[in-house]
Amino acid sequence: KKNYFSTSLDNAPVRQLQQPLISPSGKTVGFIIVAIPLQESAVVLENLLITLIVALPVVLIILFVITRFIAGKSVSPIAEIISTAEKISKENLSDRIQLPHNRDELYRLADTINNLLARLEDALLREKQFTSDASHELRTPLAVIKGTLDVVLRKPRTVEHYEEKIRCCIGEADRMSILIDQLMLLARYDNKKFHHKKEKLNLNSLLDKVIKSHSDFIHDKGIVVTMEIPENVVLYSDGDMLGIIFSNILSNAIKYSFENSEISIIIKPDDDKIVCNIKDTGTGIPEEQLSKIFDRFYRSDESRNSGIKGAGLGLAIVKKISEFLDITLSVESKENIGTNFTISLPVTLKTF
Repeated sequence: KKNYFSTSLDNAPVRQLQQPLISPSGKTVGFIIVAIPLQESAVVLENLLITLIVALPVVLIILFVITRFIAGKSVSPIAEIISTAEKISKENLSDRIQLPHNRDELYRLADTINNLLARLEDALLREKQFTSDASHELRTPLAVIKGTLDVVLRKPRTVEHYEEKIRCCIGEADRMSILIDQLMLLARYDNKKFHHKKEKLNLNSLLDKVIKSHSDFIHDKGIVVTMEIPENVVLYSDGDMLGIIFSNILSNAIKYSFENSEISIIIKPDDDKIVCNIKDTGTGIPEEQLSKIFDRFYRSDESRNSGIKGAGLGLAIVKKISEFLDITLSVESKENIGTNFTISLPVTLKTF
C-alpha cells in the first residue's frame, strides 16, 4: 500500500494523514498513512483569487454609489434647512423651514429654528410698534407746545393770556417728562438692569403714601377711597417698585371712575401670600379688550375719545415689575360697572 500511494501521488502536492493501528491487546502494530491531493484545492483558491481581484473593485464602486446616494438623501433636509436659513432676513422673517416627514433629530432641529424665528419676529414687530407709538406720543405734546407758542407770537397778548399759554406748555412738557421716564423704566427692565432690594415694608404706610400722592385728583372727582386692611401688615419686597405698581393701578382707577364714586382697597392674607384688591366703579373695560390692557401704548377707543390723558404705559410697567417681583396679577371688569384688579404678593404676612 505504501508503494501504491507513493506511485500514484508522485510529483503531486498532497496532504498526508498518519493514523496508528491498535491491536486488540492495545499495542501499536503499525500505521496507516492517508494522502489527500491538494491540486483541486489549489485550483479553487486560484479561481477565487481571480474572482476577488475582478469583483472587489466592482463591488466597492457599487457600494460607494449606494452609500453616496443614501448619504445624500440623509443630509438633503440639512441642506434645505441651510438654504432656507440663508434666505431669511428681517424683510422676510415670516418665512419658515419646512419640517421633515420623520419626527427625528432633524425634525426637532427645524422646529427649534422655526420657534426661534417666531420669537425674533415677535420681538422685531414689538420693537417697531414700540418705536412708532413712542414717536407718536412724543410728537403730540411737542405739536401742542409749538402750536401754542406760534399763537402767542402772532401778536401782543395780555399778561393773563401769556400765563395761561405758558402753563399749557409746562403741562405738556411735564407730560413728555413722565412719558420719557416711563420709557426709560421699561428700557431698564428689558435690558435686565433692575436691581431690586428686599426690605422690610409696612404695607399700611406704603398705601397711605400712594393715596396721598393722588389726593388732588381724588378730591377733584369727589371720589371716596375706602380701605380694609389689617393693622401693621409687614412684608419684604422692593418699596419703590411696589409703590409704582399700586400707584399706576390706583391712577387708572381714578381716571376711569365716575365722579363722586368709590374706590375700595381690600387687603387679605391667603396662606403665604397677601392678596390686594383695588376696585373702582367706573366705565369698565370691554371683555374683548381685557387681554390687551397690559400691552405698551394700548388705550381703548373709549378712553381716547373721552379725552382722558395717558400714554398707555402705566399697566405695561405694572406687568413688567410684577413679573420681576414674581407678583401675580388678574383683572375683572364689566362695562359701566367697574374694574377689579387683584394683586397677589408672594411674601410672608407678619404683624408687629
